[in-house]
Amino acid sequence: MSLNRTLLGLLRSSLGPGSILSRPKVRCILGPPQPFARLAKLLTLTSAERNRHSHECFRGNRGATPALQLRDVTGHKALFGGVLNYMKAREGFNLQGPLILWSFCLAIFSILGTVRMWGYMWALVLRESLKQTVCFTTFLDNSVVRFWSCLFVLSKIIELGDTAFIILRKRPLIFVHWFHHSTVLVFSSFGYKNKVAAGGWFMTMNYGVHSLMYTYYTLKAAKVKFPGWLPRLITSLQLLQMLMGSIVVILAYTWSPEHGCHVTTDQFFWSITLYVAYFILFVRVFYQTYVMPKVKAKTKSE
Repeated sequence: MSLNRTLLGLLRSSLGPGSILSRPKVRCILGPPQPFARLAKLLTLTSAERNRHSHECFRGNRGATPALQLRDVTGHKALFGGVLNYMKAREGFNLQGPLILWSFCLAIFSILGTVRMWGYMWALVLRESLKQTVCFTTFLDNSVVRFWSCLFVLSKIIELGDTAFIILRKRPLIFVHWFHHSTVLVFSSFGYKNKVAAGGWFMTMNYGVHSLMYTYYTLKAAKVKFPGWLPRLITSLQLLQMLMGSIVVILAYTWSPEHGCHVTTDQFFWSITLYVAYFILFVRVFYQTYVMPKVKAKTKSE
């Protein structure tokens, strides 16, 4: 009991006075002391996370509205289309150094976001319940979550740069890439502005998958050897993300009749539509990339 109390005190102090674990009567076992102590240091509030103004991504800026974000996405698509036409008669650039730096920075950012968001969502499930995390906006009371939610939305604008690297290096630009990047940007800004209750899990899962994905991109750009199963694992995790996202959306809508549950019919419709669309597209990618080549090879051998 004394060990658990000590560990709980560390977590309370690391998450700040406004965190859910600063409330009384939290009953859980937090794990071994040394790993947890190191994690607690990572979870110390930074000055940026404490500053309430840094949480207001779109203060005085209309960019958070879905219509205007869609306009911006359309503008980026037109710009990339122009660059694509420009590159048709030219050889692709190498850009190995910039690509390594780009992927590495996004990998570090995603890892930090994963540590911050997963730590809080895990604590919220233990302190409250799963229903609390998908149905109510309690997580938005925490300064860490507000800060990383803000950065999450802004990162979706930055990640459009992935498309620029594909075009400038003259790599195939597949439909799932630009569709996913564009719609995630619009939906993320919509969810942030309207405080979608299930958005906590949407962000947390995305941070986690992107941590591994951009680490893989960094290794690939640097031409570092990696296990052959790693790309397949990442695609499988993306599929799992879409499946779990759909489950979260369905749970939120199922619990929506309850008093105070912050879920609307519009939020449910657009969330489930996008997650199902993503799931279908990534299943297609998985089949074409990992299953079809084996089928063709087996057919030729016969």
